[in-house]
Amino acid sequence: MATLKILAGIIESACDKPVVKIGRMCGQYGKPRSSTTEPYQDDIINSYFGDNVNEFKASKVGRIPDP
Repeated sequence: MATLKILAGIIESACDKPVVKIGRMCGQYGKPRSSTTEPYQDDIINSYFGDNVNEFKASKVGRIPDP
C-alpha cells in the first residue's frame, strides 16, 4: 500500500490535481475458476471461489455463493 501512496503523490505533484487512491484485495479472498462446479462424493457441487464468496467446507449448502 505504501507504493500506491508514493505513486499517487508523484502523480499529484506532476499533474497538480488530486488523485483518488484505490486498493484491491486479491489472492486467497477471491479465486477465479475455470469451472463453476466440481464433483464431490457422487454429486456435483459449486466450486470454491474463496472465503469471501462461499465456505471452504465441501457441501451443497456451504458452496452456495453468498458474497
